[in-house]
Amino acid sequence: MFGIAVTIAGCGGESAPPPPRSCDTEQAAVAAAETANTAADNASKEAKGKQEAAMKAADAASAEADEARKAAKEEAAKGDHSATGSARSAEAFARSTRAIAKHTQAIADRAQAREDADKAQGKATEAATALAEARRKLEDCRK
Repeated sequence: MFGIAVTIAGCGGESAPPPPRSCDTEQAAVAAAETANTAADNASKEAKGKQEAAMKAADAASAEADEARKAAKEEAAKGDHSATGSARSAEAFARSTRAIAKHTQAIADRAQAREDADKAQGKATEAATALAEARRKLEDCRK
Protein backbone atom coordinates (compact mmCIF):
# COMPACT_ATOMS: atom_id res chain seq x y z
CA MET A 1 0.00 0.00 0.00
CA PHE A 2 2.83 2.40 0.80
CA GLY A 3 4.41 1.81 -2.66
CA ILE A 4 1.13 2.61 -4.38
CA ALA A 5 0.75 5.87 -2.43
CA VAL A 6 4.30 6.93 -3.33
CA THR A 7 3.72 6.13 -7.00
CA ILE A 8 0.42 7.99 -7.05
CA ALA A 9 1.97 10.99 -5.31
CA GLY A 10 4.60 11.24 -8.03
CA CYS A 11 7.50 10.11 -5.95
CA GLY A 12 8.11 6.93 -7.92
CA GLY A 13 11.26 5.96 -9.72
CA GLU A 14 10.29 7.82 -12.89
CA SER A 15 10.97 11.51 -13.06
CA ALA A 16 9.14 14.08 -15.09
CA PRO A 17 11.01 15.45 -18.11
CA PRO A 18 12.93 18.63 -17.32
CA PRO A 19 11.30 21.85 -18.42
CA PRO A 20 12.76 23.34 -21.59
CA ARG A 21 15.80 25.53 -20.91
CA SER A 22 15.51 29.22 -21.38
CA CYS A 23 18.67 30.73 -22.78
CA ASP A 24 17.45 34.32 -22.52
CA THR A 25 20.35 35.37 -20.30
CA GLU A 26 22.91 33.90 -22.65
CA GLN A 27 21.16 35.43 -25.68
CA ALA A 28 21.17 38.84 -23.99
CA ALA A 29 24.87 38.42 -23.20
CA VAL A 30 25.59 37.67 -26.86
CA ALA A 31 23.62 40.75 -27.97
CA ALA A 32 25.51 42.95 -25.49
CA ALA A 33 28.85 41.45 -26.55
CA GLU A 34 28.02 42.04 -30.22
CA THR A 35 27.24 45.69 -29.49
CA ALA A 36 30.45 46.11 -27.51
CA ASN A 37 32.43 44.33 -30.21
CA THR A 38 31.04 46.61 -32.93
CA ALA A 39 31.78 49.72 -30.88
CA ALA A 40 35.32 48.58 -30.11
CA ASP A 41 35.95 47.66 -33.74
CA ASN A 42 34.72 51.08 -34.90
CA ALA A 43 36.88 52.83 -32.31
CA SER A 44 39.88 50.80 -33.45
CA LYS A 45 39.29 51.71 -37.09
CA GLU A 46 38.91 55.38 -36.15
CA ALA A 47 42.13 55.32 -34.11
CA LYS A 48 43.99 53.69 -36.99
CA GLY A 49 42.69 56.41 -39.32
CA LYS A 50 43.91 59.07 -36.91
CA GLN A 51 47.26 57.31 -36.72
CA GLU A 52 47.60 57.34 -40.50
CA ALA A 53 46.66 61.03 -40.60
CA ALA A 54 49.23 61.80 -37.88
CA MET A 55 51.89 59.91 -39.81
CA LYS A 56 51.12 61.91 -42.96
CA ALA A 57 51.18 65.16 -40.98
CA ALA A 58 54.54 64.23 -39.48
CA ASP A 59 55.95 63.44 -42.91
CA ALA A 60 54.66 66.76 -44.28
CA ALA A 61 56.06 68.64 -41.29
CA SER A 62 59.41 66.93 -41.79
CA ALA A 63 59.50 67.98 -45.43
CA GLU A 64 58.51 71.53 -44.48
CA ALA A 65 61.24 71.67 -41.81
CA ASP A 66 63.83 70.40 -44.30
CA GLU A 67 62.82 73.05 -46.83
CA ALA A 68 62.88 75.83 -44.22
CA ARG A 69 66.26 74.70 -42.92
CA LYS A 70 67.65 74.62 -46.47
CA ALA A 71 66.27 78.12 -47.18
CA ALA A 72 67.79 79.46 -43.97
CA LYS A 73 71.20 77.99 -44.85
CA GLU A 74 71.00 79.44 -48.36
CA GLU A 75 70.08 82.87 -46.99
CA ALA A 76 72.97 82.73 -44.53
CA ALA A 77 75.36 81.59 -47.26
CA LYS A 78 74.64 84.73 -49.29
CA GLY A 79 76.73 86.65 -46.83
CA ASP A 80 74.57 89.77 -47.10
CA HIS A 81 75.37 91.61 -43.87
CA SER A 82 73.21 94.61 -44.60
CA ALA A 83 70.14 95.29 -42.46
CA THR A 84 67.87 93.87 -45.14
CA GLY A 85 70.03 90.77 -45.61
CA SER A 86 70.21 90.21 -41.87
CA ALA A 87 66.44 90.60 -41.59
CA ARG A 88 65.87 88.08 -44.40
CA SER A 89 68.28 85.66 -42.79
CA ALA A 90 66.64 86.07 -39.38
CA GLU A 91 63.22 85.54 -40.94
CA ALA A 92 64.41 82.39 -42.69
CA PHE A 93 65.84 81.00 -39.47
CA ALA A 94 62.61 81.85 -37.61
CA ARG A 95 60.59 79.96 -40.26
CA SER A 96 63.00 77.07 -39.90
CA THR A 97 62.60 77.07 -36.12
CA ARG A 98 58.79 77.14 -36.38
CA ALA A 99 58.87 74.30 -38.90
CA ILE A 100 61.13 72.24 -36.65
CA ALA A 101 58.79 72.87 -33.70
CA LYS A 102 55.82 71.84 -35.84
CA HIS A 103 57.68 68.69 -36.89
CA THR A 104 58.53 67.88 -33.27
CA GLN A 105 54.86 68.27 -32.29
CA ALA A 106 53.82 66.09 -35.23
CA ILE A 107 56.18 63.36 -34.02
CA ALA A 108 54.62 63.53 -30.53
CA ASP A 109 51.13 63.45 -32.06
CA ARG A 110 52.10 60.45 -34.16
CA ALA A 111 53.38 58.60 -31.09
CA GLN A 112 50.17 59.40 -29.20
CA ALA A 113 48.06 58.25 -32.14
CA ARG A 114 50.00 54.97 -32.29
CA GLU A 115 49.48 54.44 -28.57
CA ASP A 116 45.76 55.20 -28.91
CA ALA A 117 45.47 52.81 -31.87
CA ASP A 118 47.23 50.07 -29.91
CA LYS A 119 44.88 50.56 -26.95
CA ALA A 120 41.83 50.55 -29.22
CA GLN A 121 43.05 47.39 -30.93
CA GLY A 122 43.54 45.76 -27.53
CA LYS A 123 39.99 46.66 -26.53
CA ALA A 124 38.68 45.34 -29.85
CA THR A 125 40.51 42.07 -29.28
CA GLU A 126 39.07 41.81 -25.76
CA ALA A 127 35.57 42.51 -27.09
CA ALA A 128 35.97 39.87 -29.80
CA THR A 129 37.11 37.36 -27.19
CA ALA A 130 34.14 38.22 -24.95
CA LEU A 131 31.78 37.80 -27.90
CA ALA A 132 33.23 34.39 -28.74
CA GLU A 133 32.85 33.33 -25.10
CA ALA A 134 29.24 34.58 -24.96
CA ARG A 135 28.43 32.68 -28.16
CA ARG A 136 30.03 29.53 -26.73
CA LYS A 137 27.93 29.81 -23.58
CA LEU A 138 24.78 30.27 -25.66
CA GLU A 139 25.62 27.17 -27.71
CA ASP A 140 26.23 25.21 -24.51
CA CYS A 141 22.88 26.38 -23.16
CA ARG A 142 21.08 25.25 -26.30
CA LYS A 143 22.53 21.73 -26.13
